[in-house]
Amino acid sequence: MLIESLAQKTRLAMMTVFAVIGGCTVICAFTIWCCISLVNEERQQIYVLDGDIPFLAERARLEANFT
Repeated sequence: MLIESLAQKTRLAMMTVFAVIGGCTVICAFTIWCCISLVNEERQQIYVLDGDIPFLAERARLEANFT
């Protein structure tokens, strides 16, 4: 690809830079969103330690019926 004018070379370089910055921003935002959702899911779980071994404890959903 032969680019003859300096303005075209500069424009192509700037478009490439903006595309890379935009791509990196999208990747970082997606990674942060996935990490936040993973942390929120793990906060809903309870782990019980037996020595050095963690066990996932299941919550019982008991409904009180006072009628």
